[in-house]
Amino acid sequence: MMPMLMPMTMTRFMRSITLLFLLALVACGGGAGELQVSDVWVRPVSEGMPNSAFYMKIENQTGEEEALLEVQSDACRVTELHESHLAEGDVMHMEPVPGGRIVIAPSETLALDPGGLHVMCIDAAPLQVGEEVSLTLVFDRAGELPVTAVVADAAP
Repeated sequence: MMPMLMPMTMTRFMRSITLLFLLALVACGGGAGELQVSDVWVRPVSEGMPNSAFYMKIENQTGEEEALLEVQSDACRVTELHESHLAEGDVMHMEPVPGGRIVIAPSETLALDPGGLHVMCIDAAPLQVGEEVSLTLVFDRAGELPVTAVVADAAP
């Protein structure tokens, strides 16, 4: 009788382990997507031109709204989320993003490009074409995400 109980107990045990594993995956967000950051670059900085800007693409595959809250980099004294737009008289005007955050809808790819949304790098260290700059993107839900920007005159 003992040999008959053993296989049945092992089957229940394996089912229980499988169920616990699946529950753990759901609780940890297994199967949920992630944020993908690509084409990160920054304009060169030379003496007399102390400011620059970071540009990139951020793809939100998380299934939930996400927001970029700030960007940190040792290459800049200050970073700010900015937006450029045409003002009266066809003059390009730049200002901090209203609310201080850039929202990225689920399944959306947000482009931070010249002439639009970007990250200002104020009082930047000298940056030469071809160098790399480390920065940390800080998101509302995902937290901190380190990326590397290439110094370039134009998008990669």
